[in-house]
Amino acid sequence: MTDAATLERPATIGHNSAAVGEMVKAEPAVVYRDETVLPALVAEIKAEIAALPVDLKTAGGRAAIASLSASISRRKTPIIDAGLALTEGWRKQTTAVNALKTKVATQLDALRDEARAPLTAWEAAEEKRKTAIVSALTFFAQAAVVPAGSTIDSIDATVARVEAIQIGHEFGDSETRAKEDQFAALAKLREARASIVKADAERAELEKLRAEAQERERQAQAAEAKRLAEEAERERIANAEKRAAEAAEAKLKDEAEAAIAAERRKAQEAEQALAAEQARQREAQAAEQRRLDAIAAEDARRQADQDHRGAVMRAAKEALMEHGGIGEGPAKKLVLAIVAGTIPAVTLKF
Repeated sequence: MTDAATLERPATIGHNSAAVGEMVKAEPAVVYRDETVLPALVAEIKAEIAALPVDLKTAGGRAAIASLSASISRRKTPIIDAGLALTEGWRKQTTAVNALKTKVATQLDALRDEARAPLTAWEAAEEKRKTAIVSALTFFAQAAVVPAGSTIDSIDATVARVEAIQIGHEFGDSETRAKEDQFAALAKLREARASIVKADAERAELEKLRAEAQERERQAQAAEAKRLAEEAERERIANAEKRAAEAAEAKLKDEAEAAIAAERRKAQEAEQALAAEQARQREAQAAEQRRLDAIAAEDARRQADQDHRGAVMRAAKEALMEHGGIGEGPAKKLVLAIVAGTIPAVTLKF
């Protein structure tokens, strides 16, 4: 197998263009050692392609083109295989080098971390200390701004958190500022708490005054309601007595009017009885006249119906005579048969 060391040997092909194909065939790996070989091989193949007559009209001409193409493809295979062999050698060497690199990096990184461990621990502690300082200062600034709607419980909780932060030498140059900010935050919180306590007291006093005023108003309304109820009761009694007197007077008046009305009714009943008798007689006469009129109307209707039926039957007879070519007698018999219903599916429309 050709290895990387062989590939790296300086070489010159020492050939002319006519011998490149044979040299590559004898040793395909030469393409990877000498960069002039591939251009020379390509030029040689191009020359072969140019020298081949293109005859597509005959089977032999087409076969020659296919044969040249296949030979070019076959010449590629050993060159590729030689390259794969070289790549495999390089891969094994690369794997060994990479393994050693990983081992060196792992061990030396561990030694680097071991040497720096004290400084790393100090930096972490220092970063934690600085973060704690920034966090405390930020919290003091936030606590000093009491949001609207805060309650005494929420303020007391914030005060406890502010007081729980111990400020000592670990704050370094920020110790004085931290103490001042802590004191200022507590002052703002206590001031806000006092304002809420005062507002709650004023609100409670206001509620008490409002409740007392409402109670006085309720009592006044109750007294007024009682006075109005008593006045209404007195008016009700007076009105009831007045209505009773008026009712008694009206009863006497009604009884007198009832007696007069009774006499009038008797006279009216006598007149109504006479009028009813006269009306009965008139109704009897009118009923008789209606009966006679109904008889006359029925006679007239029957006569009109007979006349209409006669006209329809004459028209039918004349149509049969005209369109059927028959005499009056047969036509009349047909019409009478149709009216009698002796001819199926034939009727006259009256």
